[in-house]
Amino acid sequence: MNYCTYILKKLTLVITLFFSLNVFIYAEGTYHAGAGMEQQLFEYDNQSVNNATGITVEDRPLYVDILNPGEVINIHVCGGANADDIDIEIWDENGTTQLNTTHSITADNNSEAGHISCTDPFTATITNPYQYTPPSTGTYQIRLKNLASTTGYLSRFNVSVNNGSTSIDPQAAEGRLWAYRWGYNAGSYDEADSTDANYYIITDGGFTDTYYIWQLNFDKFAGFVYEIVANDLGPDSPNGNGDTVAGMSVCIGDLSGTACQNTNLGTNTVSPKYKVYLNDPEKSYPRPQVGPQISNFYFLDNAGEDNTISPGTSSGVQDNGTFNFTTNLETNGTYELILDTDGSGDYGEGDVYLRGVARPGENNLTWDGNDNQGNPLPIGNYPATISIKPGEYNFSAVDAETSGGPGNNGLTIHAVEGNGTVDSSDTVHWDDVSASNLTGFNMDGSLGRYHNLGDFTAG
Repeated sequence: MNYCTYILKKLTLVITLFFSLNVFIYAEGTYHAGAGMEQQLFEYDNQSVNNATGITVEDRPLYVDILNPGEVINIHVCGGANADDIDIEIWDENGTTQLNTTHSITADNNSEAGHISCTDPFTATITNPYQYTPPSTGTYQIRLKNLASTTGYLSRFNVSVNNGSTSIDPQAAEGRLWAYRWGYNAGSYDEADSTDANYYIITDGGFTDTYYIWQLNFDKFAGFVYEIVANDLGPDSPNGNGDTVAGMSVCIGDLSGTACQNTNLGTNTVSPKYKVYLNDPEKSYPRPQVGPQISNFYFLDNAGEDNTISPGTSSGVQDNGTFNFTTNLETNGTYELILDTDGSGDYGEGDVYLRGVARPGENNLTWDGNDNQGNPLPIGNYPATISIKPGEYNFSAVDAETSGGPGNNGLTIHAVEGNGTVDSSDTVHWDDVSASNLTGFNMDGSLGRYHNLGDFTAG
């Protein structure tokens, strides 16, 4: 497919406390990835991806939270077809030690624990799970392997946590299951195979043992084969060409579509950083009770002069400089520094955006004096503004064709408050202009909170 990675950012944060509710059965899987049951999960070590999609060959384990002693993990799974053999492995969270004896499900053997039909509608109780009792509370890694040589997908999967009951409700949604990479094969670009699923992302709150929870809310999201990851800055930046692309929509993989700028063609990558839950997490993730602060913000060029730079004049003299600032963060956040380089008097489209990780204490950001196209700016006065954002979340979807489509809203992002309430008042931002040939620039929020793109055809 020939399309751009979406990068959406949530900047407005509400400071509250997080409360979690306890319930009895925790189950989630294929149903929560899309109620139409069309999203086939990538197996653990799917080898069928290629550079044209931008999706790389990676290990893709699932993770499950065990919060109370004696809880039991229950697993149901089917391959790309009922004839596929499946292996189930349970590992410690870091993936260093396998904890179970590999459980194998042979083709079409309905009596084996964990077997489920690849066409089961998940509308009724399912039984006979593969069960594993963890030795203690904590997080455990699950590896679901499709042993068939012709497919790397799982048509059905369900992971539940309970006290040992073998009767499972596959539609129960209780936030124990997460991953760093959710890869799917939906079977087509069609609206009928799109998904309205929600995902929940846990980001760094900027202060010790604090977090923010964001709900990624899909509306008719279609990608055929696609992958969802979450991080704080979007594409890896600088990219393979040395371009600054943090926080921008960019093309990924060996692509040649009209949405791609040739300067970025085939050079961009995205790295996962944050946990992505299938449902609102049951585990407690407290919010910070203090806000970010900035002090000692100033610019010093490489000749030691304040607030001045002269790239493109005398080579090697005052060609770059450093923005310096201090934060009160205890862990990490992000910074966004904007220079009004187009002379409009406002900060927006056409200006230079510099983004990166903000760390505790003193921070230093080097700037080369160039505009977004890498050209030295003419001599002049360029006002700058900086913001610090703990908890920032950038949504990235690799090889996605459509978000919303004609007549629909498209995706958005909501904050999740401490009591589980979804707050839809925050502003969603995106930049489809600076590093791609699209037209959507919503860094000021003026385009609304829904990102609509595509028409259910190959991009």
